[in-house]
Amino acid sequence: MSRKFIRRKTKTAIDDNLNNQDNKQNLTTCQKCNDPSAPSTYRPLVNEFLCRQCYKHYFPASALHDGEGSGILSNLGGKVMKKLEQRRDAFPEEEECRLCLERGKYRRCCKNYYCRDCFLKKSTCPGCNTIHHQSGVTVQVEEPSTLAVLTAFVSSILIFFIFAGLVVTMVINNVTKPETVWLHKCNGWFPTCNLPVCIDYGNIPSPMIGMPVHYEYCNISTSESFVIGDACVFDSELYRWSKEKLGFDVCSESPYSHGVFVMYDDFNYWANTTNYNEDSILMKSAKWELMQNAEATTICGTNNVTKLHQQTSHFDSETGKKNAALVFSGVSERFAETKDLDLRYGGKVQFYLKLAPVVENELATECKSAFSGDVGLAYSTNQGESWTVIRIYPLWKYRGDSFQMIEESIPELAMSPSTRLKFYQESFDPQRDFFALDDVQVFSFFDPEYNDSTLYSQQLSNHKYEIQKTQCEYDTEQCKTFPNLGQKFRLKIVEIYLSISCGILLLKMFFDSVHQYELNKSSTKDEVMDEVNVPLKTDFQLASNKKWKLFAMTVLWLPFIASSTVVSIHFVEFGEYYTKSTPAALFLALAVVMDFSIVRFISMDVFETWIFHLVPKLTIDATTENMIMSFKDEEVQLIDIRQVQSLSKRFCWFMFVMISTGALPFASVAIFLKAMPLTNNVYSHLLQFVGVSCIIRSILGPLWLVQIVLSIRVLYLPKFRKSLGRSMNRPFISHISSNTTFAALILAVILLFWSKTMKSATFIVTILLSSIFLGLLIGTILGILRDQSVVPRITFTDWPKDTLSIEHDRRRKLPHLLSRILAAGSKSNELIMLAVTNEERDSFLSLLHGETEK
Repeated sequence: MSRKFIRRKTKTAIDDNLNNQDNKQNLTTCQKCNDPSAPSTYRPLVNEFLCRQCYKHYFPASALHDGEGSGILSNLGGKVMKKLEQRRDAFPEEEECRLCLERGKYRRCCKNYYCRDCFLKKSTCPGCNTIHHQSGVTVQVEEPSTLAVLTAFVSSILIFFIFAGLVVTMVINNVTKPETVWLHKCNGWFPTCNLPVCIDYGNIPSPMIGMPVHYEYCNISTSESFVIGDACVFDSELYRWSKEKLGFDVCSESPYSHGVFVMYDDFNYWANTTNYNEDSILMKSAKWELMQNAEATTICGTNNVTKLHQQTSHFDSETGKKNAALVFSGVSERFAETKDLDLRYGGKVQFYLKLAPVVENELATECKSAFSGDVGLAYSTNQGESWTVIRIYPLWKYRGDSFQMIEESIPELAMSPSTRLKFYQESFDPQRDFFALDDVQVFSFFDPEYNDSTLYSQQLSNHKYEIQKTQCEYDTEQCKTFPNLGQKFRLKIVEIYLSISCGILLLKMFFDSVHQYELNKSSTKDEVMDEVNVPLKTDFQLASNKKWKLFAMTVLWLPFIASSTVVSIHFVEFGEYYTKSTPAALFLALAVVMDFSIVRFISMDVFETWIFHLVPKLTIDATTENMIMSFKDEEVQLIDIRQVQSLSKRFCWFMFVMISTGALPFASVAIFLKAMPLTNNVYSHLLQFVGVSCIIRSILGPLWLVQIVLSIRVLYLPKFRKSLGRSMNRPFISHISSNTTFAALILAVILLFWSKTMKSATFIVTILLSSIFLGLLIGTILGILRDQSVVPRITFTDWPKDTLSIEHDRRRKLPHLLSRILAAGSKSNELIMLAVTNEERDSFLSLLHGETEK
C-alpha cells in the first residue's frame, strides 16, 4: 500500500462514511482478501476493515516490530531483514497506534507505535512504563562517577599549567634574549649567539673607540684590524635578503666583543717564506716590523687547532693559503718584532710555542733539537730602543712534539698608543735549538668608559639611522616607513596573518556548503500529515528598546568607522604605492571587509540593530508531533533543552563587553600598526596579539571571546565540576581524542622530517610521546568543552537585564566522513541568551518546562 494512499483521508471523512454504512455485516469482512471467515478490524488510519494477515502485508514495519516476518518481509531474506532491524529508527512514523488504531508515532522507549493522546494518558510509556518527558528540563540528570569528576578536574588543572607554562616561557624568552653591542635584541625563539663573524675594523688609527658603526666582513688582503665575535641575527629578513651581509650584530656577551685584534698572523699566507718583508705577507693584519733568522715553513710542524678566524663563515681563509709556522734557526740573532700597536687600554697576546724535541737521529730531522735555548717575550714603548721582559719560557717546559698555547696580559707599563712586542731567543746553539711560533694574535681592549661617552651616543644614533635605512631599502618587517614606495610588494607577517584567517574562513564556507548540499541531497520531501490534535503554537516577542539600539550601535560601529577612516587616510597618503602594488591594495581591502563582516554579523544577529531587520520572534510549537522551539533559522527540540535559568545583570554586561571587544577591527589595526611610532619590541608583540586574534576569530567565529570566557568558566568554577564529570562519559570524547592524537603524531613526523640535522633516537621517541600526551590532553579538553554550554547564540535586544539562558543539545546530521572528522562528533551543547518581555515570561517558561496545558 502506498504512503500516499495512507495519508489521503482524515478522521472527519472516516466518521461521515461510517454514518452512511447500511450493511454492518459487510463492514466486518476484510476488504482486501474478502474472506468472511477471517476476523477483521476497522482501521481508522486507512478507512478500511483489514484482517490480521492483510494488515501485516500492508504494514510491514509494524509486523517487524511485532516480531513476525510474514507478508512482504517473508520474501526479503536474512541480510535484508538484518539491515531493516538495524534501521528501525528510519521506519515511517505513520503506523497505527497500538491502543486506539489512530495514527501513531514510533516510540523508541518501547519500540512500538502510540498516538499522542494514548501515550500521554499517564506519565509513563504504555508499552514499557518508562517515564516520558516533553521537555529536557524535567529529565533527571545522571550523577557522574568519582573517577569521571577526578579526570575532568585533572584535565582542567593540566590545561591551566600548560597555558601558564606557555606564558612564562614567552616571558622568559623575551627577557633572556641576548643583547648586542648596538642594543639590538636577538631574533627568534630562545636565540643564542652562535654565529661567529669576522668584522673588518677598517683603517681607524685609534682602535679603542669601540665597535665600528658599519659592518663589513674581513678580507685577508685588506683587513689590518678586525673584530671576531659571536653574533646573532636581529632582523632575519634583512639577513636573508642581503645574502647574510646585514641584519646581524655582535652580542655584548661575546668574549671578544670588548676589543679588537690589532695584529694577527698564522703564517699561512707568506708569498716568500724564506725572506721576510712587508710585501712577502698576504695577510694585512700580520704587522711585523723586523725579523731575523725566521722563515714560514713546516719543518717543525704546524698548530692543528682551528684558527679563530676559520670558525667564521665570512673570512676568505683559503685563497693563497699554505700551512706553515714561523721557525727560528741559524746563527747570530733570532727574533721577530712587531710594529707599534695601540694598547693604551691594555689587552693580551696569545700564541702557540714549540721548542724542537730531542730525537735519536738528529741528522734525519730538519727541526733540530733544543738543548739550551729559552724563548722570551718582551715589550717596548720607545720604538724598540729599550725592551722589558714580559716572560721567559724555559726549555724544559715547552720542548715537545706539539705546540702549546700561551696567553699573556699586557702589563700596565706596556699600555701605550705605541707598544711593540718581540719574540726572541737570547742564547742558543747556532746549529740546534730550533723553536717555532704559530697563530700569533694581539688583542687590544676598547675604552672601558666608551659606552658612556658622547661619541658612543652619536655613533649609536648613526647606527640606528643606517640600520633603519637598510631595513626600509629591503622592506623588512622592522622598517618604520610604511609602506616602502621604492620596493616591490613583499608578503609580510601581517599579510600572512590575514591570509591564514581568510583561508580558514574560505575553508569553513566550503565545508558548510558541502555539508548543506549533502543534507539537501539526502533529505526527502514527504507529504506532511494532517494533524488530528489542535495545534499548540505560541509566539513570544523579545524585549526591545530604542535607546539600547542606539547605544549598542555606537559601541559596535564607532571603532570600525574610526579604523576605516585611518585606513582611508593611509590609502590616500600612499596612493602611489597602492596604485603600483595591487597585492598591497587587495590586502588593505581584505582587512576592511573582514572587519566589516564581523561588525555586520554582530549588528544583525546579536544586538539586532540592523535597520533592515525587525526584532525576531521566539516560537514554541507544542503540537503533537513537533515539540520544538524556533528562533530565527534554528529549531530546538524541547526534549533537548537541558536547563533554563536567569542570568545576572552583571554577567550580561560582561558578555556585552566581551562581544564588543571581540568585534574590534583587528584586521584593519594590523595593517596600519606599522605606521605607528612604536619600538620594534612593542610592535612585534602587538602585531602577534592582533594577528593571532584574527586567526582565532576566524576559527571560533564572531563570538570568539565569549566562547573563551565560557570555556574558562566551565573549566574552573566549582559548580560545573559534576558537569565536567558527566562530559567524561560522552562517547565522542574518545573520538575527538583519537583524531587530535592522530593529528599530533602527523605534526611530529612532519617536524622530524623537516629538521635539517639528524636527530637521535631519544629525541624522536620524546617527540612522539609528547605528541601523544598533548594530543590526548587537548582532545579530552575539547571533548569536555563540546558537551558544555560554550557555543553561544546570544541576542541582546534590550539593556542587559532579565535575560534567560537556555542550554540545549545541538544535534547534527553528518552525511559524510569529512563532516564527521571535522565536527569531531555528532552533538555539541549550545547556549542561547535572550530577553523575553516580562508580560510573556511566565507563559514562555511554562512551555519550556513542558507544561503545555497552561
